[in-house]
Amino acid sequence: MSDIPNVISLAGVGEFCSDGLSFNVPFSLIQYPAKTVIIAKINPELKKYDNNWKLKGFLNNDKKPIECEHLLLFSKTITIPKGIEQDWKFMPLNADIIIGNKLDKPIKEAYYPLLSYFEGAFSLTDDRWNIEVIKPNSPEQTKSIAKNWQIPIEGLTLHLSHPRSTLEQYREKAYQIAKLLSLASGNEVTFHRQIISLNEGNELEIWRRTIGGEYGPGFCILETCISDYLRESLSSWKTFSQQEQEKISLAITYINLSANGYMDEKLLRITQAWEMLANAWGNQTKELSSSIKELRKELKEVYTKWREKYPSEDPDAFLGSRIAEALQWDRAIKKIEQLATSYKVNTQKIGLDFKQLINARNNVAHDGKMSMEIRDNKDSPPYKLLMAAQFGIRILLLKKLRYSGKIVTSKNGCRTYEEISEYIVK
Repeated sequence: MSDIPNVISLAGVGEFCSDGLSFNVPFSLIQYPAKTVIIAKINPELKKYDNNWKLKGFLNNDKKPIECEHLLLFSKTITIPKGIEQDWKFMPLNADIIIGNKLDKPIKEAYYPLLSYFEGAFSLTDDRWNIEVIKPNSPEQTKSIAKNWQIPIEGLTLHLSHPRSTLEQYREKAYQIAKLLSLASGNEVTFHRQIISLNEGNELEIWRRTIGGEYGPGFCILETCISDYLRESLSSWKTFSQQEQEKISLAITYINLSANGYMDEKLLRITQAWEMLANAWGNQTKELSSSIKELRKELKEVYTKWREKYPSEDPDAFLGSRIAEALQWDRAIKKIEQLATSYKVNTQKIGLDFKQLINARNNVAHDGKMSMEIRDNKDSPPYKLLMAAQFGIRILLLKKLRYSGKIVTSKNGCRTYEEISEYIVK
């Protein structure tokens, strides 16, 4: 195995069609880590053509059929000798590339090479699903390539089997597991390829690029506990509404993205995750504190007198509404605090100060960067605030998923393991 990311390249012959035009030509299908491209050699004399195309053909090596309903022509390159033919480059446009015969037999099993998941192999059963994650031939080298290149590549492979399940049910189960592994591993785990094994030895492969694959803050679940975590979290997942599942999925994405970019961006993303869950699961009628209520009353009196004196300055009471909205920051803090309290997250032990977090978020959202006061805070520097916010919301989500095992923590800069119960208020 080389020290560069793996590139899959397949050759074939097929018919490219678009708006009455048709070319039967050789092509190459190439999957790079960042994109999937089909390159075909086509005569350049054509003057008018559309950018949307279809492909139907066969691969050279095993004569498997291949097709894609929506291809976008995005580049043309003249080859030598000039004028004889061109390299036309196509990309799938929200469409599957299907390799093999379409489904006409029951599915036996399916494989999903997982992007950005390199350790934590396991096997378990869940509601008649046989679930297994398999290591590649050279797992350490694959992990090393990912670390050196910092791009999403395929690591371990998810293997599923279930009697009489449809392709859509297989795909949905794989997405569920990938999202839950994204929380556990701290990377945005996903897949671009589905390899479906049918009875009688037939095989169907489906390529569709999905979003995700970004590298995040790293594992929060001990690798040897992944099977226990999935067993508990998959059981809990079924009890959630679709809206709850979507909120959890989005929060996991924000958490993992908060490990990338400038510190300002990181704090903004992790605060978005907290605010989103507080709005979804928190107390929607959280009262302002008594001191803020008093301030609001006094400001309202001053504003009313000012407006009576200068009615033309604010005819639509726009300034008044902005003053009232500015005081909602206190309610936002209380709402997030109430969310953490309702899930018994021990924010004191974690060292999580929501007031500082909201202040940092407001600085970035309104001014484009953190204030010097926050940036130079020696008692609670931004990186500690970020790590506490990441750790706290992951504890909250793990508790929501009813996980009760070991988690990954850090003490004096060293990785350690503790029971999640150590961070839950008794």
